[in-house]
Amino acid sequence: QSKPVPYHVALSPTPPPAPAAAPPPPAATSEPATAADASPLSKPAAPAAAAGATANQVAAAVCDVVHMQGLHLGCPMHVDGDLLTFSFQHGYKQREPGLAAVDMNVDLSEWQDDRYSHGFYNERISHVYSDASNALIWAASDGGARIKAFRAPDNIEPANGDAACNREDGGNDMYLQYTLNARAKGMTGDHAGLFVLGTKVLAVNSAGALLTWDISNLPAQKNVLTGGPGADDGDDDAGSDDGERYQGDTGWRDFDDLDDLEATRGIMPHGQYMLARSTLKELNLNRTCMLADASEAGGSTLVAAYGGSGADILVAYDVETQKVKHQLLGHVFSIESISPAPASWLGAQHLFASCSRGGDVKIWDLRSRSA
Repeated sequence: QSKPVPYHVALSPTPPPAPAAAPPPPAATSEPATAADASPLSKPAAPAAAAGATANQVAAAVCDVVHMQGLHLGCPMHVDGDLLTFSFQHGYKQREPGLAAVDMNVDLSEWQDDRYSHGFYNERISHVYSDASNALIWAASDGGARIKAFRAPDNIEPANGDAACNREDGGNDMYLQYTLNARAKGMTGDHAGLFVLGTKVLAVNSAGALLTWDISNLPAQKNVLTGGPGADDGDDDAGSDDGERYQGDTGWRDFDDLDDLEATRGIMPHGQYMLARSTLKELNLNRTCMLADASEAGGSTLVAAYGGSGADILVAYDVETQKVKHQLLGHVFSIESISPAPASWLGAQHLFASCSRGGDVKIWDLRSRSA
């Protein structure tokens, strides 16, 4: 983050340009010259400057870095308005997952991040999403099994009351608002995308499943199940899968306190759909991005990056029908990241960028179907 710093530049008049030499007379020709004879790349000559004209030249302003936050390579982050969410790894051999959120609108001299006791089992949080309109931060982990929402820092106020929140009445010590069960019955695979459109939460699974929840009518989660896997206490939130505690893989984590693990199974998806991929079955769905209006799910486009078997391809889907709209080729090496146009680019829902391991960055316009 940076702020403008006064940059003093001496303004001095530039000398007027020297008068242009008279052009030589045109060579004799049998036909008159026409506008078509000019090169399509040629530009009309600039008008001559008036005698004694001056011009002020000002150097570009500069910005000083006022805060630097070191992040580990590959840690996901997401910004929505003044809310920044990121995950990180820490502890012995960086095996402990961490989750943090920052209100970027606070006095920079008091900059701090709110770090959450999130309760995930897995050693890495793969996806995060800043949801400023609902004053929530979202995180996906546990090998594709669970998604959690936590209360944003206190200075971030919800823009509406559509999502339930524990802010007013205490809630729980983890600031945990929702736990969603992304492991739909018969479904395998890891997280490949996490998005929030209004009160609609959308998650994409690497097996090609599109899962949806509507949190507008969901009560905020009051209780947490700590102590790790164990006997069912019969007190899971309504809508969770069969009331049992979640039992997940802790991988290489090295910890002594089982209370670091939160075992709510979570609310099953309200909707489950499969992305059309008849010609893509041999490829892996690695990552996605959403091209959509910030408040409306209708007309949204999901862009998915597939890789494997020597092929790397971008596929644009209609979210409503889950059908393929475009298949985009151009990257030679594996696609490492894709990102929509910034929200400040109003009317630019047809633009997104992608980069590959080869070092190339491509900007795509879905109206032209090419980079």
